[in-house]
Amino acid sequence: GWHQELAQSLLDYTAKHLSTEATARYLLDTLNIPVEGSKVLFLPCMAIDPFPSYLASSVFHGLHSLLGDNVVDFPEYQYAYQLSDSAEEEHVKGNLWGQG
Repeated sequence: GWHQELAQSLLDYTAKHLSTEATARYLLDTLNIPVEGSKVLFLPCMAIDPFPSYLASSVFHGLHSLLGDNVVDFPEYQYAYQLSDSAEEEHVKGNLWGQG
């Protein structure tokens, strides 16, 4: 019935407009930066805020999804990477909101 249609409509809207990739595309469009051929320097505010922001994390993820290796993060946004050292991973997870 109409519940199913409404739920599907909301899911479609969310997938199209509220994904990390859609957020990054909106940011690039707003700044008149084309996706094709662009490079982005991502500067996380780790010195000011040691905890990752959901917004910053979402934008970084979306930019990386759109641009791949054309996004350079400095200093390295370590929350976005799988770490090979378990002690380092525990340290990073321990600093996440909700504790990872």
